[in-house]
Amino acid sequence: MSCAVSLKGHALYLADNQDKPEKMEPWLPFIYSLIYGADHLGLSSLNEFKSVMKSLNDPIAVPKYTNAEIVQLLSPSPTP
Repeated sequence: MSCAVSLKGHALYLADNQDKPEKMEPWLPFIYSLIYGADHLGLSSLNEFKSVMKSLNDPIAVPKYTNAEIVQLLSPSPTP
């Protein structure tokens, strides 16, 4: 949720610079972490956000930019 809060606080900046990859670079980990989390938690409320961000950015980059801690927390861990 911290990713969503950070992005919400800078929504106007992100909207104004969505066609400038160099200005979006610092925000990509937040964006892709939110997409990753929404995919794994089944958050249908973020479907529109996910589709817009995936169309504007490279969908293959999701694993590259996703926060490693979020991936670890949402990965299934088998128990004996």
